[in-house]
Amino acid sequence: MTGADPSRPDPQPDRPADAAPPAPDRWPGRGMPLLPAGLRFALYFVIAFNLVHIGTLIAVDLLDPNFDLAALAEEARTAIEQGDDDAVDTLEQRMDPALALIGRILMLPALAFVTWLFLHVIDARRPASRIGLTLPDLRTGAWQTSIGLAALGLVAVLGPWLAIVAAVGDFVPAAYAADAIQIDAAAPDAAQPISLLQLPLVLLGLALSALIEEWMFRGYLYSTLRERFRWIHAAGMISVLYAFLHLGAPWATPAALTTIFLIQLLLAAVREATGSVLPGALLHGAWNAAIGTLLSLPVSGTVLFPLGTPLQAQGPDGLTGGSFGPEGSWLIAALLLPWLLLLTQRLGDRGPTAKPPAPDPRGDGVRPPHADG
Repeated sequence: MTGADPSRPDPQPDRPADAAPPAPDRWPGRGMPLLPAGLRFALYFVIAFNLVHIGTLIAVDLLDPNFDLAALAEEARTAIEQGDDDAVDTLEQRMDPALALIGRILMLPALAFVTWLFLHVIDARRPASRIGLTLPDLRTGAWQTSIGLAALGLVAVLGPWLAIVAAVGDFVPAAYAADAIQIDAAAPDAAQPISLLQLPLVLLGLALSALIEEWMFRGYLYSTLRERFRWIHAAGMISVLYAFLHLGAPWATPAALTTIFLIQLLLAAVREATGSVLPGALLHGAWNAAIGTLLSLPVSGTVLFPLGTPLQAQGPDGLTGGSFGPEGSWLIAALLLPWLLLLTQRLGDRGPTAKPPAPDPRGDGVRPPHADG
């Protein structure tokens, strides 16, 4: 009697020889997603993005008796029909900034519910950890290094920019700038400095607001693209989408869109290195707080809870960013590049996360690919 070959795996007695191979398992122990990655990406973006923005407008309409959403929407529609697009302030600009922040935070449970539906129904119970809704892996030092480099990069970007702008230009109260931000026409309360007692609440609010954006863009959307694309390609597509959404921001320029794109790439690199959206949310919130609150400068053309009198940099717009704020400066874009290149070099060339086709146990072909069709 011939002995069993130890190099061959043990047979599976419970499985008939002519049985079909197991169904492809996209997520370990779970089923295949109901839709291809591209359709899931588009559907989630449309639902989540409109939920957050329209929900915020409705929340402010309910909280603020001076904000009449129906009247403002009709005013905007009439102005657009008359071709007077420039005279129309966006609805977001017309909101009280504190109530707008509260309204956005109130959308967090709704965003969590939509994400849960996608993960458990459309994605066939995809783990939340696969879209970055988890703490960074504390067992490795990669996340500390990546976060440290990103944080150091933000300081090393804003510091030289402040020094150079102060040397060649000046910082003046926004109301007296040559191209003054029309604070009173948008939201008068935006110009009111906050107190030190309010600062912790403002910082918490900015962090939660940043978490919502990271959750949407570098959470579900980014991880869905990663199924099909290398990390740098997925990061680039998400960053282009995010920058595109800022086309309607006040005083948006090519420099502003370029800088926003580079910042989004940096945040995507942190997301890829840590596997979590939380570090990126903290950095995102810290960036907005540093510019808008601590420096009292515009953030993407908007005044955000300044500690002092709202300021605006005076000088060439390509250097200072003008009314858009530091993010509209070519200098900021140039200073971001070395840190972005350093982070991307550390990550290397990471391929798609979807698994390749596995060999068929029957030996007559390969099993269907784990990626969506």
